[in-house]
Amino acid sequence: MGKRKLNSTSFYQCDWTGYPMKAAHCYMPTWNAAGKLCKKGSYCNWEAVVAHAQQMLDAGDVDEAHTWQVKDHISLITGTAVKPAPHYTELTHCKGTLDVNEFHKACSKQDAPITVVKIAHDGEVQELALEPVDGEFQFDKAMLKNAVDPSIKPSFFHSTRKRSSNKYSDKDLGVFYYADKLLPHNPTASSLFKMQLYGDVLMVYQSREQAFIPRDRFVSFNKIQFDEQFAKRRRVKATDQGGLTPEDYATLKEKMTASATNFEQRASAKAVTPKDGAKGLYLARSDPKKLAAAARGRQVAGLP
Repeated sequence: MGKRKLNSTSFYQCDWTGYPMKAAHCYMPTWNAAGKLCKKGSYCNWEAVVAHAQQMLDAGDVDEAHTWQVKDHISLITGTAVKPAPHYTELTHCKGTLDVNEFHKACSKQDAPITVVKIAHDGEVQELALEPVDGEFQFDKAMLKNAVDPSIKPSFFHSTRKRSSNKYSDKDLGVFYYADKLLPHNPTASSLFKMQLYGDVLMVYQSREQAFIPRDRFVSFNKIQFDEQFAKRRRVKATDQGGLTPEDYATLKEKMTASATNFEQRASAKAVTPKDGAKGLYLARSDPKKLAAAARGRQVAGLP
């Protein structure tokens, strides 16, 4: 359906639902002979794209391999497998019963479990699996509640911490916490997010994607991703490269010192002081009478 013009105003129309939109939010991915991605059509959300791709497969317009390629492409964008939207014949303007809000709610409903990371108030970091209830996740069920008023709902914010990798640049890290100082202080989470946090803290990804109505799609966030984003890079120690431990080095140093001392003692056992050495080299005083007699003898013998 593409771009439309109403008097002096232009708008887009979803190729699956026919809904008017301010922008062409999503597209049908196709690939040419060279394997280059081509974006076709305008869709209100990715669920509508999956539904249209499925209809094209059922009609024999594309093969199953192409349909799986479309779904895989969308999964890379959203971070999860996307289910098809309700059929357009179920919409009110197509003689169905679903209005635009009910259609959006059906598309936003999450049926698959996700993984979250929990920083407990005692500092333990653990990975949890959450199951949706009626299409929504109840994050507060996995968190420590206020014993005085358990009806308090957790607060939420997006982390602005710089990512160590750009692999997850298409997602926002959401943080659930209780703004309740009656809960025990959480020093680990407070240090990570540079703010005072209390009780348990849950972390989960949110997909940053286009849709004709704003939505929240929660995506799995696991312990490996937590370590990649929050673990501090440390200098490599000698022990990490197979070197000596501090205890082994102290023992070896003591042995080397003892060996050197023993060698020095053996080498210096017969040594004397310079004064004593000079005494040992002292020559006795010569007799003048003997020297004169020896000189006369050399003259008589004709020796020089």
